[in-house]
Amino acid sequence: MQKLLLYASLSVILVQLCILHVHAEPTLPPVQYTAFCAKYPSDCKPRRARSGAGLEFREIQFANSVVNAQIAPSEQSKDGWDLYPSEGDCGDYAVSKRHLLLSLGGSSSQMLLAEVRIETPANTTSF
Repeated sequence: MQKLLLYASLSVILVQLCILHVHAEPTLPPVQYTAFCAKYPSDCKPRRARSGAGLEFREIQFANSVVNAQIAPSEQSKDGWDLYPSEGDCGDYAVSKRHLLLSLGGSSSQMLLAEVRIETPANTTSF
């Protein structure tokens, strides 16, 4: 449950991690996102922000609250991600929040999705 909520929150809330070394490489979107785009092509077209400043924090909080209230968490794997399912995994949360933020005037370049792998040394706790 914690893992599911963390991944869902990463799509709209800034998370700061204090770590010694970060190694980042260019990456492709998650495979499930590519399948999502085939199902919902209008959600994956490039969009510019409606205003020059982009989204305000209150809009991000609103999207987070609305989607979290509408989707019941489920860790059961299913084929593909959907917008606003009655229950879903972290991908369903992420694309639903992204969809709502786009409708509120956010730009697609502000809401890129990626999977994150955190490697921890042995004998440490992972979240």
